[in-house]
Amino acid sequence: MDLYLKKGFKNKNYINKQLDTFYDIQLYAKIFIGSQREEFDLIFDSGSAWVWVGSENCTNCANPKKFHHSKSLSYKQRSQHLSTLRYGRGQVWGYDTSDQVCLNKNSVIGNGCMSDYLFKTVINQRDLDGLAGAGLIGLSPNSGWEEA
Repeated sequence: MDLYLKKGFKNKNYINKQLDTFYDIQLYAKIFIGSQREEFDLIFDSGSAWVWVGSENCTNCANPKKFHHSKSLSYKQRSQHLSTLRYGRGQVWGYDTSDQVCLNKNSVIGNGCMSDYLFKTVINQRDLDGLAGAGLIGLSPNSGWEEA
């Protein structure tokens, strides 16, 4: 399945992004985070507006792939306190952060890459073992998450 992100109806520039499925239940794609452009399979979630990825400090995240924010030159921690996101019966705890997020490894800022993109780096999770990805990309304009 391909996802085409058009920049405008008259502009023929677009970004072609291959989406994969996990048993036709979860759609995910490779996303690149940080100045080192670490590769992650993140789930495209139409029921939330949050973006999160497991941190190198997460000891109980189900997916072994973790974001090594200490290696990223563009990483910024935006909050000093942990916050919680609930998704169904599961939860994640983490810090609000920002960094470069790219749709493709060779994307550039302004064309497939966003600098200072706000997301949560997760240091703890519960009851999310069935996720195929290392985190989520929320596509909803309104969050389906409850923040505590």
